[in-house]
Amino acid sequence: MFIYNSLIELDSKFVSSFHVLPIQNINAIRSDFYFEKYKVFLNNFSCFEKTVTQPFFDSLVYPNNQINDAMDIAREIFKSDLTLFTTSGSTISNQIAISSLPIKSKILVQKSVHQSIHFFLKMVGKNFTYIDESELCQERAMTIINLDKLNSLINEDIDTLILNSQSYEGIMLDLEPLLTNLLSKNSKIKNIIIDEAWGGWTYFSQEMHDKSALIVAKKLNNKYGVNFIIIQSAHKSFFSLRQSGLIHVFGNSEIINSIKTSHFKLHTTSPSYPILASIELGINHARDEGKWHSKNAIELVRSFRVFIEEKLSVFNVDDIPSSNGYYIFDPNKIWLKCNGISGKELRDILFNKHGIYVSRYSSKHILINFHYGVTNICLNSLTEALVNIEFNINSSNSNLKENSVSDCYVIPYPPGVPIVFPGQNISSLDLEKINKHKSDNTSVIYVKEAI
Repeated sequence: MFIYNSLIELDSKFVSSFHVLPIQNINAIRSDFYFEKYKVFLNNFSCFEKTVTQPFFDSLVYPNNQINDAMDIAREIFKSDLTLFTTSGSTISNQIAISSLPIKSKILVQKSVHQSIHFFLKMVGKNFTYIDESELCQERAMTIINLDKLNSLINEDIDTLILNSQSYEGIMLDLEPLLTNLLSKNSKIKNIIIDEAWGGWTYFSQEMHDKSALIVAKKLNNKYGVNFIIIQSAHKSFFSLRQSGLIHVFGNSEIINSIKTSHFKLHTTSPSYPILASIELGINHARDEGKWHSKNAIELVRSFRVFIEEKLSVFNVDDIPSSNGYYIFDPNKIWLKCNGISGKELRDILFNKHGIYVSRYSSKHILINFHYGVTNICLNSLTEALVNIEFNINSSNSNLKENSVSDCYVIPYPPGVPIVFPGQNISSLDLEKINKHKSDNTSVIYVKEAI
């Protein structure tokens, strides 16, 4: 049984995640009340996985009882006109949002939105135009909206915008000034869809609250009468299971009814009850403790930055270059630059040897995300691992002296071709090659091998 056995094996080596899914570490939960709720939930999975439906339990696609009540509470928490739950991830949420638009909508789309948006727009034959993007950092594959291109398109016959408020890499649109500028130029815009899959936590953050798409949508809906549909992945921000999704609507009765109809048509009629329960748990917990978790994340980031600067030399924090556009950077994410080892190699060592998972990497970096599930214990495990990795890198490097015998491969990346091999006598020319690669900011990897 490949899936079952692999997940059991992964769990045996897993220590912490600096990617997403806070629910992997319920020990991060502050209060006994919610901690006990999650213990019951995770330890009694079969209690929540039931086939009972109306009239004994509610229907997600036609809710009028418990699910409807839970979504009403969510609407009150987020101060939206409508909040719906989904159990098939952002993909189905995005499809529901797009399907709710008028058939003849003329849409302007940011290129760096989720793949499901690209595929579905094409599949249903929507009339859409892409906003070209400019490169911010090639090595980390970061792009931002080209404002000149956007300004040249916004005055055309556009009535709908689809934007990504926060990228995987941590680039965030400063939505209020950007959208205020656009709406002042084009009064024909009636609907705006914002993919905020990575940004649900901002609503509960004291530092980032005003940057939340929900706050901006509420303000601009009141000011301009524009309908907003906000898509969030609950599991990325809150203590909810994978595939947990939220659709928030700020708008008139027409868009609200259209969203409800699309939700009925497109969502599975057999939703996961455990996922639904985890959405309810996650957002209620965030309402009560999200502010504390957000503050804690900022403090952990600050501690990590100080540690890297004061204690390590092989690694350094490499912040995203500043931009003149409407952009800010997610303060909970850190790009850690790796000198002497590639980003992929560092990611693999962290997980295989230390049980620490990070997802995003580049040739020279890894991306570390301080979410609700990260604690001081998690941070200590990461810093201890980095100290150990740096020691091994420096130990390998220190053996490479002229006329000594190498005990490792020396591999500049790119291109990933060894320039020194185990057992090789080190010459001054070899050392010059290594130093030349380092001075060119190429990652140089030392891989020990028995001679």
